Amino acid sequence: MKVRFNLSIRLILIILFVLFMFSLRVIGDEGQVKIRWKNGDVLPGRILQSQNPVLHFSSEIFQDNLAISTSELEALEFDSEKENSDLDFLIVTTTGDVIKANLIDANENSFIFSSKRLSRIQIKRDSVYSLNRLNNPNLIFDGSQFNQWDLASKETINNLVGKNYVSWIKGEGGHPFSNTNKSVLSTSLEIPDQFNLDLEISSIDSPRFLFAIGDGNQSAESDGALKLETWDNEIVLVQGQIFEPVTTIKGGQKVVRIRLSYDSVSRKLQVLNANGRLLVEAEDVHLPVQAKTNVSIRNRGDNLSVKRMVFYKGPNRANQEMIDAKKSRVLMTDGKVYYGKFYVSNQKSFIRDNEMTRKDVDLSRVDRILNPNVQFSDSTYSSELIYNDDTVIRGELIQLNQNEVKLQTQFSQQPVNCLLAGVSYLKFNSGESKAHANDGSQIDLEIGSKFDKMTYPGGMLRGGIAFNSDGLALAWNPEGSRSPLKLTGVGEVSVERNPNGLSQFLSFDKGKYPHLLYLRHGEIIPSSVSYYSKDGVEFHMPFDESVKKINTLWVKAIEFNPIRTLKSKTSKGTELVGQMVDWEYLANTELEVKEGLIGWTNIDYDQIIFKVGLPGIGYGDRGVSTEVPKGTTAILLRHTFELKEEFNSDALYLLIDYDDGFAAYLNGTRIAEANAPPGNLNQYSMATGSHEAGNLEQFNISEYVNLLSAGKNVLAIAGLNNAKTSSDLLINPILSTEPLVSKKTNDRKKRGGDSKLIKEKKESEANSLKLNRALMPSSYSRNSPPTHLLLSKNSDIGQGKLLSFNKNAVWFELASENFTVPVERLDKVVSVESLDQADSDILNYDFKSQTRLFLVDGCILDLVVKKSDNEFLFGKSNIYGEVAIPVASIQKINLGGFESDVFESKYDEWIIRSAEELKAEGK
Repeated sequence: MKVRFNLSIRLILIILFVLFMFSLRVIGDEGQVKIRWKNGDVLPGRILQSQNPVLHFSSEIFQDNLAISTSELEALEFDSEKENSDLDFLIVTTTGDVIKANLIDANENSFIFSSKRLSRIQIKRDSVYSLNRLNNPNLIFDGSQFNQWDLASKETINNLVGKNYVSWIKGEGGHPFSNTNKSVLSTSLEIPDQFNLDLEISSIDSPRFLFAIGDGNQSAESDGALKLETWDNEIVLVQGQIFEPVTTIKGGQKVVRIRLSYDSVSRKLQVLNANGRLLVEAEDVHLPVQAKTNVSIRNRGDNLSVKRMVFYKGPNRANQEMIDAKKSRVLMTDGKVYYGKFYVSNQKSFIRDNEMTRKDVDLSRVDRILNPNVQFSDSTYSSELIYNDDTVIRGELIQLNQNEVKLQTQFSQQPVNCLLAGVSYLKFNSGESKAHANDGSQIDLEIGSKFDKMTYPGGMLRGGIAFNSDGLALAWNPEGSRSPLKLTGVGEVSVERNPNGLSQFLSFDKGKYPHLLYLRHGEIIPSSVSYYSKDGVEFHMPFDESVKKINTLWVKAIEFNPIRTLKSKTSKGTELVGQMVDWEYLANTELEVKEGLIGWTNIDYDQIIFKVGLPGIGYGDRGVSTEVPKGTTAILLRHTFELKEEFNSDALYLLIDYDDGFAAYLNGTRIAEANAPPGNLNQYSMATGSHEAGNLEQFNISEYVNLLSAGKNVLAIAGLNNAKTSSDLLINPILSTEPLVSKKTNDRKKRGGDSKLIKEKKESEANSLKLNRALMPSSYSRNSPPTHLLLSKNSDIGQGKLLSFNKNAVWFELASENFTVPVERLDKVVSVESLDQADSDILNYDFKSQTRLFLVDGCILDLVVKKSDNEFLFGKSNIYGEVAIPVASIQKINLGGFESDVFESKYDEWIIRSAEELKAEGK
């Protein structure tokens, strides 16, 4: 008994724990919405108390709350389930609002409705376009619900429809939806002698469709069928010799609402708009009543949604007068029609005609209230609230929180409080969506050239990363944000910086730091490794002057002869004028007269009126380091440098990033230009064309090498804008004896032809086979497998153990013998022992607490960020201590362990095979 009791207690505790965890998940998901930007970005989170025009929002991605201008937003997307409602009436306003509610009062000026989501709402009479009962007792077929079409039983009809119905799907609100042109949806039903049909068709653009009713044995689109179809911007009624224009689809109109009323006795068909105004009356219309009838809808555009296609049994009007479609009237569910105004007071409903005669009616039998004199009106609104049952409220956003939104609508004098339960979207209609603009490629190009990109699990954001912003070491500015967001301590995110403004050179002298140090967890460190032994590894790195010492277990590989994708910008004898030198400059907006500028390009010019700043001089561009006033059209720059000995290079290059033009002078002689006028340039000069900055361009000025001399030299540049109203200006020059690094090419001719490619492929395959053999221990070493592979520059591979090395030589144990190899003959050494044998600290490396930096040269560094300024990001590695990374060298930043579980290092697969593995494979 005691055992059973204990098992029961444990079972109850398990159930309670599961329920508790489920409740936590539900609580965590409650109130979650997605914020959508106009540029297509999406971010999940929760709404905070907000007032237009700023949305306040919290997200698990950031510690700080967001404050985003609604003008930059497309919509808020809610994940809500469709609610079953027992509301009586569907109201469409003259401004396009669609409301479902119960009618509780109607006076001379207003209708008053109530619903759970809108509470008590007052709508002006002249704002009601149509008002009809939702659940009509005379319903025959409701084609506005996709599941009513019974597609599972459909078969091909005379090969016309074929399988086009497959292109129709269940859209929002359960409505039939198609985004395939010419796709057809059809069904068979039996219609009575008299029937009414409410038809509402919508599209994201102007609706294009063909609605048809035909004989059940033929396609609904056969010659004798009744067709209501779009011809350009017109809707026409067609059957046999009948061709009647019905109405015009106006520019920007996205919804068509039409009502058909048919009487088989008189063979008259009336086409009315939703408020009961007669559009067309056609005679001698033949429809197959009291028999199998085929009904279809064809999409003739990009997309189409059937919001309403409801057939009702109509009244028998054999002994009744024709309805006067010009008068206000009330239609009852039994077919009776009363002319006049409808009122509700003290829970009693009645109609008062023009003679003020009162007729009491039962509100529950009122089908629709029609006023044909009311017209749709063009309206502007900044917000549109869309519920998942097609309710739509439009207006100006006043307030918003996680439970409700307050809108000032045009149909009510008082603001309307709308609960957010059951909402699908809150759209902000303040302009065209950047994600759906006509010229999408141009928009993508502009977005790509302007923003940094943040990736998080499930989405992406555009914005800008900021260093040392508002005291934050790392901050993120989403598009439209009112303040920067702290990036440290956030969730799993990755920020990829826009290449504009990033350095195209190594930030250090590769001759001084010739090695690449690969750590087991993925770091790749540019370094000069000075010492290795079982006690540790000592190295210098360009980002801190102190000697670094780490445990040898951290080291996966050391490359002695790495391939560099970038060249050093500080290499001795390479750059005469580098990126991080001071320039004297003068903007024409800061100078009123021409006096004093004669000879400004010469060596002996007195530059006392010039200011001093770093290159990247201009305004309005991401590459700007030194800012000048907006509207500047000319910047005069000078940099004086000295050559300590006779210059002996035959090559000379000007590498320059510019917007819009420039002219460069070396010791007073003009040596290069782009979009610059001829003659002597001054503060009144302007560019002759347009050019966008973003990449260094190379000008070969080797013919001017003889202008340089030992001692003092000057490089002068006139940076030019093409208009005072231009949005940006930039000059960023380098004077070098080396050209830009050649880009990789797939052009076979440039690479030496097919024979060279075949040779390279064979060499690669041979090296791969050699490596595979090297990762299998030899028979004599299976009980004590090698821990390292030593690779020479000629591709020889040795198995053994790395004992130690210094700057000159490596000591390596090979086949129980010690060897000494000069470092200059080696390519790399790689640890191939299994991670199972590594220290537990390495196996449990903490990615989440550190920030991973990917540099422009392919190096990877992990650190805890401490602070930053405009030039450096300062932090501390948990392994090797303090570092300072140049901001211009940081290409990508991963935070919170982003992608740490899928990150693959270059040498991950370099693991020696165990004796057990080889035995199992029979080797």
